[in-house]
Amino acid sequence: MGIFLCLLCIILLMIHLYFYAQFPYPSLNQEHDAIIVLGYHCNDDGSLDDIAKRRIQCAYLFHQQNPNIPIIISGGCVTNQYNEAEK
Repeated sequence: MGIFLCLLCIILLMIHLYFYAQFPYPSLNQEHDAIIVLGYHCNDDGSLDDIAKRRIQCAYLFHQQNPNIPIIISGGCVTNQYNEAEK
């Protein structure tokens, strides 16, 4: 049983290393085409949810360091009549 688990771990490690070599994690030092802010539903009163605020703040801070990159904000009326992309 121990040999089986050892072989399984080795096989899984080899698979992980193969995919890591083929598809490395993106680096923040690469050039970017755009900053995309994913939408999140508005509160029932029409105000932005805290998650949406944090996403916008993160995009804003990144844009401060990279002012030539456009920001794309997605959104739509999903759970109520308010559109967070227009806020």
